[in-house]
Amino acid sequence: MSVFFVVPGQPVGKGRPRAVRGANGRPRMVTPAKTREHERCVRLVAADAFGDTVMSGPISVDIVAVFRRPKRLLTKSAPSFSWCTTKPDADNVRKACLDGLQSSGCIDDDSNVVDGRTAKVYASKASNKPMTIVHVKPVDSVDTAMSDAWLFSMLERARCRNE
Repeated sequence: MSVFFVVPGQPVGKGRPRAVRGANGRPRMVTPAKTREHERCVRLVAADAFGDTVMSGPISVDIVAVFRRPKRLLTKSAPSFSWCTTKPDADNVRKACLDGLQSSGCIDDDSNVVDGRTAKVYASKASNKPMTIVHVKPVDSVDTAMSDAWLFSMLERARCRNE
């Protein structure tokens, strides 16, 4: 079973927790509000998309973070497709999405995610609507021949370099 869902709004990267002084004077870690809100949105949309299903075992998660286009890319001469090379980093966007998925109870643990891609692009000129597109699937449903070829190629390259 494969699950596909779209989280509306500007993608947010996982923010670094900050240490604040608690009521007892001891420091405690607090996740930034922007990160908490985005993870909450992912949790709600994922819970709706998954229903009662919980994925366990090896999982693949593909994420496309679609950012609002800056004004410089809204001109007629600007390309229709453009990669987003600004912050937040793709790995931080991925962390926030996976944490939201895990807190929704749709996946057992984000350590079960063994494969997947994360891409950052700008929205189309026509819509300019930011969103995060997420596709979750068990690894069994991945095109095994392609995945294995890539994996074995990388392992072979590493082995050759270490000899």
